[in-house]
Amino acid sequence: MLKKAAKVLLIICVLLLNGCQTSTNQQNNGDSNNEVQESSVKESEETKTMTTIKLQFDNREIVVELDDNSATRDLVSRLPLDVQFEDFNGTEKICYLDEDLDTSDVSTSCLPVQGTLAYYIPWGNICFFYQDFQE
Repeated sequence: MLKKAAKVLLIICVLLLNGCQTSTNQQNNGDSNNEVQESSVKESEETKTMTTIKLQFDNREIVVELDDNSATRDLVSRLPLDVQFEDFNGTEKICYLDEDLDTSDVSTSCLPVQGTLAYYIPWGNICFFYQDFQE
């Protein structure tokens, strides 16, 4: 029952990220303060404009590419941010923002895998998955 409820809730989450690469092969599973910085990248005329942000965990950084939608634009407008991530369910790190993100034009389905950065609408938290979500 709990797995089914979790699956239904995850279907509601908003995928902000379509790709992720780490600058190191190590993943940090401990709590830490994280500073997020912004930069923009235009891939080519045939592909959509992507926004990249850098997550800094202690001495490591992770660069993520965000889809172009209202939640991404709202998040980027708030950068830089210092947020406290906490472990959740042994698969992801989560943090809460002071105010909910604008989700007026976002997809409402997501099956997160390692490296996914998402915004979970029901709780209003940002999730970074360091493990694949198991159904």
